[in-house]
Amino acid sequence: IFTLIMVGVYWMMYKLQKEIIPERGEKLIGRRGTVYLRKTNNKDAYIIDIEINGRLQALEVISEDSNKTYQTGDLVVVKKYEENIYYI
Repeated sequence: IFTLIMVGVYWMMYKLQKEIIPERGEKLIGRRGTVYLRKTNNKDAYIIDIEINGRLQALEVISEDSNKTYQTGDLVVVKKYEENIYYI
């Protein structure tokens, strides 16, 4: 009986591990990220590394304040999400 219980618990844990709940949009507001790259075609656009679904992923963001510039390695916070655009 103990073996059957352990197999059941293991199967349930495996099933939960495979389920990925996508984190997008408003769920990323308030998350911290690190500036990875400043885009050359838009001075206010950056690529940041941010944790999404437990993995570090790249995310394109735009600075809300056009007078503020960020350097590679700066820590930033996602402040807003509108029309599929993230703002820092």
